[in-house]
Amino acid sequence: MDRKSLSLLILIVLLGLCIRLQNFGEIFDSRIYYYGYDPYYHMRLVEAIVLEGYRPSFDYYINYPYGLRIDWLPLFDYILAFPGLFLGFWASEIFAVVFPVIIGVLCIVLVYLISLEVLRNEKFALISAFIFSVCPVTVWKSLLGKADHHIWVVFLLLLSIWLVTKPGLLKLLSGIPMLLMALSWLGAPIYAALLAVSSLFQFNEKEVRIVGISNLIPVLSSIQNLFLGFSFLAIAVFLLVGSFVKRFERRFRYAIVYYLCICSVALLSAYLMPVGWLGFVKSGISYVLGTDIYLPTIREARSFQILGVISSAGYLFFVLAIPALFMLRNGFLKVFFVLSFLISILQLRFVEVLAFPVAILASYTICQILERVDYPVFRKEEEGESKRRGRKEKKKAVEIRKKDHATVIAFLLFLALPCFANSLAPVEMTMDWKEALNWMKENLEAQDYLKAYEKPDYAVLSWWDYGNWILYVAKKAVVCNNFQAGADDAAKFFTAQSEEEAMKIVEKRKVRYVVTVEELTVKPETNKTKFIPIMQIAGYSPEYMKNKEIIDFFNKTMLYKLHVENATNLTHFRLLKNFGTVKIFEVK
Repeated sequence: MDRKSLSLLILIVLLGLCIRLQNFGEIFDSRIYYYGYDPYYHMRLVEAIVLEGYRPSFDYYINYPYGLRIDWLPLFDYILAFPGLFLGFWASEIFAVVFPVIIGVLCIVLVYLISLEVLRNEKFALISAFIFSVCPVTVWKSLLGKADHHIWVVFLLLLSIWLVTKPGLLKLLSGIPMLLMALSWLGAPIYAALLAVSSLFQFNEKEVRIVGISNLIPVLSSIQNLFLGFSFLAIAVFLLVGSFVKRFERRFRYAIVYYLCICSVALLSAYLMPVGWLGFVKSGISYVLGTDIYLPTIREARSFQILGVISSAGYLFFVLAIPALFMLRNGFLKVFFVLSFLISILQLRFVEVLAFPVAILASYTICQILERVDYPVFRKEEEGESKRRGRKEKKKAVEIRKKDHATVIAFLLFLALPCFANSLAPVEMTMDWKEALNWMKENLEAQDYLKAYEKPDYAVLSWWDYGNWILYVAKKAVVCNNFQAGADDAAKFFTAQSEEEAMKIVEKRKVRYVVTVEELTVKPETNKTKFIPIMQIAGYSPEYMKNKEIIDFFNKTMLYKLHVENATNLTHFRLLKNFGTVKIFEVK
């Protein structure tokens, strides 16, 4: 890399850094807050690790009073806890805020390095890095305070891909990031499978065999989760057998395609077979397909959101990536693009891995466009090749002036405008919520929040979206949180048509306080409401109801009687505190 390319890469990284710091004021307020929902439960676990010396595997403070087993894998939490073990919990709080930004920036550099392996062209690699740096989904996942495992998983996947593209035995090292991923996320085999299938279409027999052997490394994750180890062992066997099939490609052009069809049939059979020890196959496929009752109510888990996939992956850059599928000779990128797009259609959350092939493929199309307008990207290589063939070129070499560079930069920024707009992160925790949570922490009966194995005296009932906030900031046990356990009872409470019906849930769940928020309610002037998924989880079918019918139904519910009428017509509830859009009620 020459000095000019290094300077441009630094500028791209700084641009990506600035975009990811956009919510600085929201994070560093009267105290440190985080962005989103899941980061708050990660920090609950980190706090337990640092202050109590253990990471709970069961938590009575969620799904109260029954509690819930914690299935999240531990590595990510221990990474965030590491500074706090030496300096105190405050160090982990700050580290958790900046860690996603650091990892997001490293992902930009990895995309640059992977692009260099693809074409060995600095301009192509720099444009790829630029596109990835502004891709909306990669920005969302690596915002300041987004202390969730997603960008960490993307980083490990990109690191594995970069190592896979390296020559020789360096490919073996690609299994190490996969092992780290397997210790951080139960869905790691999904991304490992994407890499494995893509490798079959790019590498020769020997290289595929090396990649297969590298997948034996994450089999060590069976120490933490036996089914994870089985999954990676299956992927390793798939690649090793695939390397044998590669021998027959010269005689049978579509040997790999036939092999994939056979494997798909075998996987489908394992999914349908009523065999207990194959349950991990069924659960894995069900997770990808989004068959869980709660998944359609989660924004990032919705299916067939084609426009959402395209906008999250970069709008115009997604469109520009498509021509490259027919121009660029790289089977790995093509297959990875198609597979990641398909799983993104099944669940919007998987678009995080689509961003990488979109960035590189769109960069290739853009480079071809620049070549057509006499801005040399690949020109030097072509001229060298023509000289080797003995051809003499009579035309003078194209001179690139400063205004040409400025025009290219302006063109790239124009293409990125929709990305900049879509990358603006909405405010998740409003000032009303911050005030309400801190008031609850200071004024409601204290609970021994760090004792996850000890059942507290009471719980706070709200919708599951806000459970982690109440748990971590207010330090109070909740009926339901972002694991969705307990969401059915919360939904039945809010949709209850009588106070007697609601009190059955209150007594069952030992609820002492109820928190409502404006965005749960239904208003005639807008269809944007979280009440629809509440109805779905409660067992109703709002998709078959007219808007007026939904409003009429809402006006008879406990949610309406609490939030709109302020419990004035209820016997067992009273409004305790009003924070504007957020209201706290006490059970008498």
